[in-house]
Amino acid sequence: MIPGHAVTPRHLSGLLSAPDGFDLPERRRAEHGTDVLASRLTAETRHGSTLDQIQPGTRVDIRDDTDRQGDMRDQTEQQASPEVQARIRSSFERQGLMRHLGARIVHIAPGCVHIVLPNRPEVTQQHGYIHAGATSAIADSAGGYAAFTLFPENTSVLTVEYKINLLAPAEGDHLEAVGMVLKAGRTLTVCTLEVFGVQDEHRTLVATGQQTLMCVNHRSEQPAP
Repeated sequence: MIPGHAVTPRHLSGLLSAPDGFDLPERRRAEHGTDVLASRLTAETRHGSTLDQIQPGTRVDIRDDTDRQGDMRDQTEQQASPEVQARIRSSFERQGLMRHLGARIVHIAPGCVHIVLPNRPEVTQQHGYIHAGATSAIADSAGGYAAFTLFPENTSVLTVEYKINLLAPAEGDHLEAVGMVLKAGRTLTVCTLEVFGVQDEHRTLVATGQQTLMCVNHRSEQPAP
């Protein structure tokens, strides 16, 4: 390959088998007793880094974005620390709208929060479906608290913007909103949002979206009345 040519997953597939290309895991194990193959390809490599810029021992992988998305979902099985869970639940309890809607948090993981909203007449629209306003509200809160799980102590969270696409009528025994951090930053964090209609064991994706959150330093939240 010509020096300066951008690296792609397809190029890497060939390089990993070349004797003068990247160090193979087996070779590195034999020399150093460790595997330097990474869990994913770095963003710099995906977006135009050259072979010259990749240093010996660089951890690389050629899995595609589908595998990466699966890895993110696997992380939702974790649980946040007791301290983080207490901070999230304390903040959630101060949200008057969530209390008014009857929503509750059911899962808190690092970078991922699930919120459930029971289907009641008070949250429906004229056709009997759960109102888009209620659907959007729990999605917004799920994403906000997903980001908040990764924020430092003595900070708060505010939504900068979010967009929701309503894909199907929101119906079922309850809705489950899932907020998941897509990109965490020092000031701004981006989350993906999904809302499912749940009836027995059947789950239907009824809304999806994306959200940007701001980490606010040294801002106390209003205490519960």
